[in-house]
Amino acid sequence: MRALSLAVIVSAGCARPGGDELVILPPSGWVDGCTPVEIAGPDLDGAEVLVGGAALVEPFTLDRGVRVGGLTPPGDAGEASVAVTVGGATREVPGGFVYEACPQGVWIDGVVDEDGDGSIGTDDVVELRGCGLVDGLSVVIGGAAPAALSPSCGAGRASFEPPYQPNGVYGVRVVDEDGQELFPGDCTTCGAVSLLYGPPAGPPVDTGPADSGDP
Repeated sequence: MRALSLAVIVSAGCARPGGDELVILPPSGWVDGCTPVEIAGPDLDGAEVLVGGAALVEPFTLDRGVRVGGLTPPGDAGEASVAVTVGGATREVPGGFVYEACPQGVWIDGVVDEDGDGSIGTDDVVELRGCGLVDGLSVVIGGAAPAALSPSCGAGRASFEPPYQPNGVYGVRVVDEDGQELFPGDCTTCGAVSLLYGPPAGPPVDTGPADSGDP
């Protein structure tokens, strides 16, 4: 199980009044990419951000140009530079982002209900987030038949249409074309990933790995 620190704070370029620090959140993610990252610092309006030499996917700018972000591109395991260019001037952070290898063939960090209401129905689209989510895989919800996964951001995300289940909480498993379980598989540290079917019990949530046990 990987451990993530909260941020990388670095000084880039020439010093000036108010400082020129860039804050990168989070500072690490899977080699398959699709990790949501934000970079905060001065004068970022219109910035182009490269991680390991490749541009962020779905870039955005917030807070009047002091925060930019997007999804990381795929990369090789290890440290990658983060370069931020505004108006022809580039601030580069060597090793500003660390790509981590997928801990096993398929890994799930969490499950996102794309309509955001915190519960699942058969008219929803659900997205798994993690690594190793390639073509040809399926997800099994409880005891239902496998539902095909459709990669939606490289191998870092995959979506599916949930099969019918009575209201309740159900475990999530990922299998290959032969029905072999790839997640959680033999992993003893993964915890459980589950989905809630039925009316939402509270505000929208992302359902991630539980501490332990099966649902």
